[in-house]
Amino acid sequence: MRFDQFNTVCTKIQAFFLALFFLGCLPHFGQDYVNILRLYGQYAPDAEYADESGKTGLSKFGTRILLPVPLENDKILLPGLSIEKVQGKLSMDHSKSTTVYTISPQLGIQFKYDKDWKGNYLLLPSLYSDLEEIGADDFQLGAVVTFSKTKSENFNYLFGMYANTEMYGLNVLPLAGLYYINKAKTWEVDILMPIYLDVNYRLSDKLRFGLQYLGRGTTHNLNKYGEDSSGYYLEKGSKDIFVYAEIPVMKDWALQGMIGHSFGRYYEVYDRDEKLDWAIGPVLFGDERTQVNGEISDGLLMKFKLIYRYPLTK
Repeated sequence: MRFDQFNTVCTKIQAFFLALFFLGCLPHFGQDYVNILRLYGQYAPDAEYADESGKTGLSKFGTRILLPVPLENDKILLPGLSIEKVQGKLSMDHSKSTTVYTISPQLGIQFKYDKDWKGNYLLLPSLYSDLEEIGADDFQLGAVVTFSKTKSENFNYLFGMYANTEMYGLNVLPLAGLYYINKAKTWEVDILMPIYLDVNYRLSDKLRFGLQYLGRGTTHNLNKYGEDSSGYYLEKGSKDIFVYAEIPVMKDWALQGMIGHSFGRYYEVYDRDEKLDWAIGPVLFGDERTQVNGEISDGLLMKFKLIYRYPLTK
């Protein structure tokens, strides 16, 4: 990796699809509920082109489903599905927005080794594409392995590894996290570094406030870029910070309203043949790629989530 690329690389805290899918479709260790279903939408209004005059809106809508199946000997199957649609104009020169999709089933299993240690093993075969056509370049394969240890009823920690075959090549990301809730169950802290942090306070049974950080990115095959069909891919992501309020809307359902700001946003387009040697998280080796489009600036974010939580305790 060239030294003059280091600052740019460090702004891309590449959580990739793990933040979008793994965090949403695996029960967080230590919690007394499982997020079975999430519906969400996000909008960034008037995102400016950094090197050109003009603005674009960036929208995102998706759903995540988890259907855990208990087995014998404390094993749990972890099947799931995630679908997301992202839309925006990648260049001021384009007359129409580009839309990319993520469709990813989750195949996983959890093993309980003793009263304190658990292991999770996930396989993530995914489609990252504009769906103009579907071919081999539209598919990626990811895997997650994590181990969590229960220290007490209120505290757990986790470590592991994530790997995915991005459009530019293999990326490997080490993981470390923890979960804490106080005895009164008013303060909750949920962390999976380097990609996710949530700190929230339950004011009452009807209202919760929180602060959330999410750093993530994905790569998508572009069968068509504007009017050009010669073959490109999109590398997108950002580091987003939100404040939010959560209210119950019916039994076991919650609604979150969120407002925040993006940092280090990037929607970069590259020729399909331009690759890296390899990558460890945000550190990219052999990055000699030439970006086709311009930069899109940071800005305001508005987001909502509708969550169905299955209680583990009655």
